[in-house]
Amino acid sequence: MDVGKTIRSDTDVSRTRGSQRALTLAKVLSAALVCYFVAAFLYVSISRMGYIFTLEWLEGASLIQIQRLLSGLPLYVRPTFDYVPLIYSPLYFYVAALFARIIGFGFLPLRLVSFLATLGCVGMIYLIVRKYTQDGLVSLLAAGSFLALYKVSDSWFDLARVDMLAMFLTLLAVYLAQGRAAWRLVLAGVALALAPLAKQTYWILFVPVLVYAAFLQKRRVLYMLLTALLVSLAAHLLLNQLSGGWYSFFVYSAGFGQGSSVFAGGLRHFFTAYWIDSVLKVVPVLFVLFVAYFIVKIRSIWSMLGLLSLAAGAIVLSWAGILNKGGYNNVLIPSYVVFLICAWLLIADVMKDAASSDLVRTGLLLLFSVQMALLLYPIAAQIPTQDDYRAGQVILQDIRSQPGDVYIPFDNYLTLYAGKQPFAGFGSLGDLNQLPGGIAKAEWNRINSQLREMIKTKQFSLIILDENADWGSAERYYQSYYEPAPIKYRGDTFFPVAGWQIRPGTKYTPVTSH
Repeated sequence: MDVGKTIRSDTDVSRTRGSQRALTLAKVLSAALVCYFVAAFLYVSISRMGYIFTLEWLEGASLIQIQRLLSGLPLYVRPTFDYVPLIYSPLYFYVAALFARIIGFGFLPLRLVSFLATLGCVGMIYLIVRKYTQDGLVSLLAAGSFLALYKVSDSWFDLARVDMLAMFLTLLAVYLAQGRAAWRLVLAGVALALAPLAKQTYWILFVPVLVYAAFLQKRRVLYMLLTALLVSLAAHLLLNQLSGGWYSFFVYSAGFGQGSSVFAGGLRHFFTAYWIDSVLKVVPVLFVLFVAYFIVKIRSIWSMLGLLSLAAGAIVLSWAGILNKGGYNNVLIPSYVVFLICAWLLIADVMKDAASSDLVRTGLLLLFSVQMALLLYPIAAQIPTQDDYRAGQVILQDIRSQPGDVYIPFDNYLTLYAGKQPFAGFGSLGDLNQLPGGIAKAEWNRINSQLREMIKTKQFSLIILDENADWGSAERYYQSYYEPAPIKYRGDTFFPVAGWQIRPGTKYTPVTSH
């Protein structure tokens, strides 16, 4: 009997069992982290979905849009001091208005649309990854880990904003483009056309998604291309006709009119704002795995060019968005999604590769778990408190008690709750003011003159301005005709839980003599 061989054999068996246990633990850890993020998202979203005040400051502008649709008024009209349209495509607002007719007016139906669109994104990621990997477990983990991006996207997944519907429609187009049936490619074209109708910047992904489909479908991509072009053209002509041309003005002239600001921060900012601050500092592991996936596939790069085109388009969309003046973390969602999908495709390949050792598999899963750990966030901070609610009710009661009109540039939705006339919001006015010359400047000057006259003649019973907002000379101008008084809070009460940290800070009442 060879005792040495027996000892070595026992040692090998022990090492094998140890490596298998380590791999199992790594799988359990990564799955547990994914489950945590799924549970956290569901808990936070459901807890705050019915909150009657804004979770993010521009939600109020979305609510104004819904109120107009429910009242039978058009979204895109010549701007006036009463109403200046948002510079967003209309699809999200039409869908949310439909939900509001069923559920009732308020933020709930708007947030529900985004919540369901986010779940739709989860479903599409599962189906896309499963198509590549044929692995149900990996696909589930990939889909669930998308929700780990909730906080680094500034908890945009359930807000009353347009982003998640546009993201869902894009992923739906990608998934449908993976099938060969003509009806699937036609539906992919419809979804591709609808995405920019939810958020116009998604036009940047129009060609990359078609290129992705072309590498999969060859000439059959024409089904998708022709459908997308026909739907896009028909929607544009119809919306422009119904609005007398104001649709094109706000969605395209105004929506893309600030594009030159992507270069405003200088050369250093041009690179650091996205690559350093938004990628390497936030999702370093996802990005490394994303790059590694294409390096591993370098020998079959021709077959990967479609996916590479899609990735490049998503990066350009996010990069341009974060550089643009006013760009926020929500614009990073498309590139984060592509990083995530490719990272899981790499993990799936390594897991089923017979040449890969358990040590490599374990290390890869632990590396991904480190990324998940870096994305952990405090749950309670994402949910408004009872103090927030009470503070909002106090402001609302003050508005209700006024005998005349109330002007709240940042929070004009509050006047709807009080049964009063809402006036144009600061966001829409600011977008109009920042556009260069021509029609925009003439319209801004007309509206600004109207506002100044209303201030001078004290036509408002109350004006409320927000703290932390850069008003320039406007505040001093108001003080010439209105008496300021600070609104008192306890600590950080009534600041939005997402986005720009502003809240009603000073209220102005007409001076008794001037």
